[in-house]
Amino acid sequence: MENEPIKKKLISIRIDESTINYFKKQAKISGIKYQNLINLYLKDCAEKNKKVHMKWK
Repeated sequence: MENEPIKKKLISIRIDESTINYFKKQAKISGIKYQNLINLYLKDCAEKNKKVHMKWK
């Protein structure tokens, strides 16, 4: 099971340009492609069952 490829699904999503630019900068620093970084971040949120906390002013 450890060697099974991770299944990924192609989706279309609208993300702010500034957010994409942030991850592209992080990609240059880390050497990890920006789409993979976004996936890793979202995966971490899902695995840790993080909740969205937003405060509107």
